[in-house]
Amino acid sequence: MSNPSLTLNQTILTGGSQGGLHINSATALVQASTVTQNTGGGINNACGSLSLLNSTVSYNTSDSAWGGGGVFLWGFSCAPGMPTANISFSTIFENSNVGWGRGNAIGTAYVVSPGGVFLKNSILASPSHPSEAVCNKRRRDTVLARSQHTRRRYGRIRLQVLAKRLQRPEI
Repeated sequence: MSNPSLTLNQTILTGGSQGGLHINSATALVQASTVTQNTGGGINNACGSLSLLNSTVSYNTSDSAWGGGGVFLWGFSCAPGMPTANISFSTIFENSNVGWGRGNAIGTAYVVSPGGVFLKNSILASPSHPSEAVCNKRRRDTVLARSQHTRRRYGRIRLQVLAKRLQRPEI
């Protein structure tokens, strides 16, 4: 049996009290959509595959110790290479991780290569939280960026340029 899949196109997810979208060992394509004003985080991805394309994730809140007010990836007990988030031409703006101050835009836990977060031509910003980290990750989690437009202030996260040895499909 194949994994379940979901496609959201020109959709608004707002007002959720347990997060905007939960992905659990599934595939989700979110395109030309908005995930906004949810508590419990914007998008929570546990062992799944997320593609975020031409979308906005904004004004979501989370209180996770791992971060992820906007997008959160959980990789404990997942299949090899999972979870993943391919984020292209999207904006992750003004999300917050209340009380922890880390990972306002993106947070990860137990995510190992080849899984992880892959950013392309996207904006990560939380200007109303200037002293807090935009991204938070556990040591050895994978977050790669390939963009001249990706915001370079990432707090505690260290980004690497996408290496030729990694063969990632273009979104």
